[in-house]
Amino acid sequence: MAVYTYSEEAIDRAVRKISRMRVWMRMIAVACLAVEIVVAFGLNLRLSVPWSTAAFIVPIVLLTQGIGSWRAAPKLVVKHMRAYSVDVSFYSVRVQGAAMPQQQLTRDEILRVEEPSWGGGLYLRSTNRYRWLLIPRNLDGYGHVKDELKALGIPFARKVVPTNWEEFALVLFFCGSILCDMVTHNRQVLFANLAVALIVGFCGFFIISANPDNASRMRWTRFAAFLPAVFAAVSLYL
Repeated sequence: MAVYTYSEEAIDRAVRKISRMRVWMRMIAVACLAVEIVVAFGLNLRLSVPWSTAAFIVPIVLLTQGIGSWRAAPKLVVKHMRAYSVDVSFYSVRVQGAAMPQQQLTRDEILRVEEPSWGGGLYLRSTNRYRWLLIPRNLDGYGHVKDELKALGIPFARKVVPTNWEEFALVLFFCGSILCDMVTHNRQVLFANLAVALIVGFCGFFIISANPDNASRMRWTRFAAFLPAVFAAVSLYL
């Protein structure tokens, strides 16, 4: 049994990826700003774009531009990855890093290991459906981690999507609800979208709260599940 960390090559690749993402975020911010200008000056009347769209484009511009200009991002990634480690023992699997609290599953809690084709590595599923650990695929010694988990007698399973199906569906409805607010001004559709957004909010809040590891680190963040409901209510008001 051993402790596994990221290699310097993996850290360098992650930094380059973050740099490329910052460029893309700035490009998205410029594109959204251009749409905002078109809507604000009424140059897109033929497409019947609702004025309420402006209320949603502005936060998107600010968010994407903020991410794109966040100069400290590469340093934080390096700090997190250098402190990140996976400790595999006969009794438990422990994951820790600079940007996250220590997480641990005992051998008895681990039901199976899933390695989805679309996922980022190995997902250790526990008796709690919403409590699991991720061992990243680009971790140094990733193959040895798999061998050690198999040696512990933990069954492996192949999947396509890494998360639970309801979590995947919530992400789709979350994004779809916000997009609906941006492209329509039909009040009946908006009322229906508000009802869907409230369901998404309560379900998302429940799923996040169901993981005891989120009790302290996501106490307030879990309320972000209600953002589509807020946007839906704003679009009805506008």
